[in-house]
Amino acid sequence: MKKNILFLLLTVILLTASCSPASVTSPSSDLTSASASSALSSEENGNMAFSLGTADTPDGTTLILPVLASDANTSWNLQQPRDQDTLENALTYLGIACNWLSSQSRKWGYQADFIYDWTTYPDLMHTGTFNTDLVNYNDNMDTSVWNYIDQHVDTKALMQKYHADNIIYMLLINTPSDNNVTSCTRNWYAGMEYPYEVCYMYLHCDGYEESPAAYAHEILHTFGAVDLYTADPEFHITDHFINDYVKKEDANDIMYTCYNEATGDSEYHLISNKLTALDAYYIGWTDASDVVSAWHLTPSEHLPGSAALSSDTEVSQAEP
Repeated sequence: MKKNILFLLLTVILLTASCSPASVTSPSSDLTSASASSALSSEENGNMAFSLGTADTPDGTTLILPVLASDANTSWNLQQPRDQDTLENALTYLGIACNWLSSQSRKWGYQADFIYDWTTYPDLMHTGTFNTDLVNYNDNMDTSVWNYIDQHVDTKALMQKYHADNIIYMLLINTPSDNNVTSCTRNWYAGMEYPYEVCYMYLHCDGYEESPAAYAHEILHTFGAVDLYTADPEFHITDHFINDYVKKEDANDIMYTCYNEATGDSEYHLISNKLTALDAYYIGWTDASDVVSAWHLTPSEHLPGSAALSSDTEVSQAEP
């Protein structure tokens, strides 16, 4: 019964969305017509208005705008029980992640709140069909999604309506169970053509669904958090730093692992990982880090005058 109710509700949402100026049902992402009046790509309305992208600091209200995305190799069929379950679980896991992030913000003296529930706020839900591969990272991927957002999402109106300080675009991609590509995020960098920060959530990976911790991990990337499980020359993160500091001092850091520290398993009812002082520094909750100083890591993008990542940086991914 619950699944049937959810299916009917989603059907209403998508039909409603197709009539909303902020939503388009299954548009093609390769449209080249003039952008909607909400476009933020110009110098006047774009990166100058979002100095660190559309997700700056996790404080105040953040909108999570879901896009039910189909691409060259994946699609959705909400008449199928599997797809209904996948979408229902995605909403549950996203909610756990948002609640966890909110509670973490209070520990640092901030108040980060998230509006994400598309069953409560149906104008957030969008659908899109993209004529490219959204799973295996390629040069067309980000541009295709940015063009879609620029043409079909009234970002400014949504932010004004919900009094939002940040907005994150989250593509929900219905990958098969044997997919082995982990979710990733196109976080902001200096010189980015558009300010839109995008989480690509591959909802199935290696036989499992993406966990709440994976959602939180990707959301944190949009605010500037860095991966701690792999070397990254952009941040001067080395194997030496990972082995001698992260693994010994912060092995449960959510930017190092999205699994239960003791069992190594994914968790679907809670997040037991930690948001550490290093993470807090990189997302703008504190302006100093002894770890960054001691290990000569790249300063946070939130510091005045800090150099942002270059345009050739790769997307940030969840731990494989």
